[in-house]
Amino acid sequence: MAKCTICGKRAVIRLHYARINLCKDHFIQYYEKRVKETIERYKLISRGELVAVALSGGKDSQALLYVLAKLSEELGFSILGLHIDLGIGEYSRLAENAVRSLCRDTGIRLVVVRLQDVLGMQLPDIALKSRRPPCSVCGLLKRYFINLVALKAGADKVALGHHLDDLSTYAMKSILMRDYDALKKLGPESSPIEGMGVSRVRPLYLTSERENLAYVLLKGIPFVKNRCPFFSSKVINTEIRNFLSNLDLRHPGTKINFMKGIARDLIPSLPQKIEKVIPCKYCGMPSRDGVCGFCRLTKRLLGSPKGPEASSYVEELIKSPKMSSS
Repeated sequence: MAKCTICGKRAVIRLHYARINLCKDHFIQYYEKRVKETIERYKLISRGELVAVALSGGKDSQALLYVLAKLSEELGFSILGLHIDLGIGEYSRLAENAVRSLCRDTGIRLVVVRLQDVLGMQLPDIALKSRRPPCSVCGLLKRYFINLVALKAGADKVALGHHLDDLSTYAMKSILMRDYDALKKLGPESSPIEGMGVSRVRPLYLTSERENLAYVLLKGIPFVKNRCPFFSSKVINTEIRNFLSNLDLRHPGTKINFMKGIARDLIPSLPQKIEKVIPCKYCGMPSRDGVCGFCRLTKRLLGSPKGPEASSYVEELIKSPKMSSS
């Protein structure tokens, strides 16, 4: 039986990159310290800021909210929880229950956006009617509402539960495909768009999926264990992820050093192409040609762009005393 490197008690996890075994208490301390160090290393959150945490109900964003709630007093920032009810049957119900439970336990204010309330439709119907893959539609809707809620709530940052394993996979894929514009968006922080978009930060940038799972299990943090029924992974993504994981197993710390190098050396050296971003003529959100993806999609499906209605809906949610949809 492996023993904790620090105290000699029974170890619950081995962290190969750090060459240590840790018991429950020392792993929890290590995890929280590591997230704090990532925030400080990359200057992700400043004192006095309001951070909107995007919550799917999965282990990664639940771990993120819990650890940020624990660090918020020490680092001097406040938190707003944000969840989007996509209307995916039992999966969405379980996800929202997990989010509500954690926000209640941590005393975090929560905003729940319901697609049904805004559009009169839910994700499966939207995907079917638009003839687009559900994951594509989901990404568009989530990006839109996360940004919209953050802006309306006056948030300074949006915190995402993106972790080391996914980020390193996407970074390697971007390099192989020479998609450097995509690579620039995979750093610890994505730049804001003045008046139209809030900066996105990734406090779990150097934290693995395995560590997130261990943290929520050891802390008893509620999370939805079911995988989204629409989940799919491209073959190349799976192969790259497996390659990096095997490499990291043989050479511990490979993923961490890779992503540190991406943030420190590669992203700053890439040409800073100025993207043309203009306000959507319907809702004022970011667009390339005067109509944002959300308004274009809803106009095609419903006959009129729903950005203005979405904006009013979110404003009412923000004004609500509980800042939450029942």
